[in-house]
Amino acid sequence: MASQPETVPANVTATIYPSIIEFLSIATEPLYQREWPNSIPLGIYPSYLSASTAPPRQYPLKPGESPETFILISSNEGLDHHICLVATKTPSYGALSVYSAVPPEFLDISAHITVLVDALFSERDVENIPRAYNGDSRLSLPMANSVAARLGLKVKIEERYTAAVLTAETISPDIPRQPLPVDHDIRRMLPGEQTGRLIEMYRGMFQETRGIIVSEEAAKGVVEKAVGRGEVWGYFVAGEVVSSALLGRATRTGKSVTNVFCRQEFRRRRLTQALMDEIGRRLVLDEGLGYLGIFFLEGGTASRIYRRTGFCGEEWGIMDFVLAVDLEG
Repeated sequence: MASQPETVPANVTATIYPSIIEFLSIATEPLYQREWPNSIPLGIYPSYLSASTAPPRQYPLKPGESPETFILISSNEGLDHHICLVATKTPSYGALSVYSAVPPEFLDISAHITVLVDALFSERDVENIPRAYNGDSRLSLPMANSVAARLGLKVKIEERYTAAVLTAETISPDIPRQPLPVDHDIRRMLPGEQTGRLIEMYRGMFQETRGIIVSEEAAKGVVEKAVGRGEVWGYFVAGEVVSSALLGRATRTGKSVTNVFCRQEFRRRRLTQALMDEIGRRLVLDEGLGYLGIFFLEGGTASRIYRRTGFCGEEWGIMDFVLAVDLEG
């Protein structure tokens, strides 16, 4: 028999947003205010919650989507109904994510998750309750557990990520700047420069790490926009880019590093290590950026590269979950 919802304090409630516009005008502002002034590293919130200027921009609808097919719920606390947690899901993304407009350590997470789940079940039929969850494990795991308990299912952890930060204080002294070989260079990519190769590397990163096939058209759009903003860095050998990294959305003092990839034939030569080290030193030490944030899977070569570079200043867990009848299934 599925478990029953917990009782919660009367001052903890939930709000279901009937439209994207209402959600953006009310619920995203507290998230924005927490992230931007306090320099919370990027990747915690999706792009539509992370505009560079307030208020956050409207989330672009994709073909076949409508405002009614989104899940947009917040938990609130106090007489002023201050927004605390936000649960969102877009039609084109399989997982429901939970974000916090308040530092999680200051909340009764159990109470806030309970009202979110109550609202979710009141809004949707059982067959339309999401079976996948992701995000900060302090929030996403309790959400997945609560939904699973009501459905009589179990929670299966699919992937574990670490979110980490590099600052001027954490940049590793073990990797001193050294002159590159004569035919090597590390710098920002220029518009129109080796676009085809960058698209190939962008698609390769998704296919190799996540098993996701990104269309050439979609990859081209991302790459060209990022290069145009000066946010793609490359390691060059004899004028050819062999390893690359994109810079993600910005907060007031920091940015995220994403889509790091090295071509197979150039691996095990510490080129990506040199690229990441140079990006950190150039942006944080030379240009005065407050921090760089990154997500990575623990235990592999990538995690060793990032930790050696200095991505260890602040860490928290990010997890992907699915709900299943049997954990072996």
